[in-house]
Amino acid sequence: MRMVRVAPAGPRAHLRQMKYRDIQSPFGDLCVTETVGAVTALEWGARGQEHSSPVLDQAEAELAAYFSGEQVDFNVPMRV
Repeated sequence: MRMVRVAPAGPRAHLRQMKYRDIQSPFGDLCVTETVGAVTALEWGARGQEHSSPVLDQAEAELAAYFSGEQVDFNVPMRV
């Protein structure tokens, strides 16, 4: 029987699970970061990366509604 050793995830494992989406806003480019199913950052500027995920889709839709004046409350999962 062959044994396979799996290393622990380590303190930086969450970095591999980060996803990004660049969004254009009336005030300039924004980058939304998702980590493990929740928005964890919203920063000015673009990263040039377009990941696909339901959370990023929801964040983009809610931000578009906010900028058009249709929505004030956000329901996308967020973690600080």
